[in-house]
Amino acid sequence: MKFLKAKIEDHPSIINLNNESVPHVNRISSKTLSDLHEQAIFSYVAVAADDTNPICEASDENVVGFLLALDESARYQSVNYQYFKQHYRSFIYVDRIIVSKTFHRRGIGSGLYQRLFETIGKRKPLICCEVNLQPPNPQSMQFHKEMGFTGVANQTTENGSKQVNLMIRQTESETV
Repeated sequence: MKFLKAKIEDHPSIINLNNESVPHVNRISSKTLSDLHEQAIFSYVAVAADDTNPICEASDENVVGFLLALDESARYQSVNYQYFKQHYRSFIYVDRIIVSKTFHRRGIGSGLYQRLFETIGKRKPLICCEVNLQPPNPQSMQFHKEMGFTGVANQTTENGSKQVNLMIRQTESETV
């Protein structure tokens, strides 16, 4: 498995992975992804490498996961992002982390987070995210708890059709 900075050429694969994961994440359009990618402080894909393609560049066939994160300076209007912006001065917000269902439980999600922690996690005191409570996403909840996230609040969104647990993980940053 390789973790590479996401490029615009990866967007079709990212959109496919994302939209296969609805309702655990919101559907995303090409325009929205381009806008988020432009604002992102971190945007990586996980690429399946094999013996026939050890160097591997991202393509539709081998992008099996991605993580996109913003910091507090983004102009993002998501109500979940806005919660963190109102409550914390400095943070990294994981807007979405998705791994292809056929690649679950292979260390891809934790690998993407590890790359985030190593590359920018020391610059900010908190990493924030949300996990669906309604519709329930118990695998993501367990995964995020195992990654060291704890819940700080619940929030109902989308006219009451979704409820999320807003979560944070402290980093080793010296920024307060």
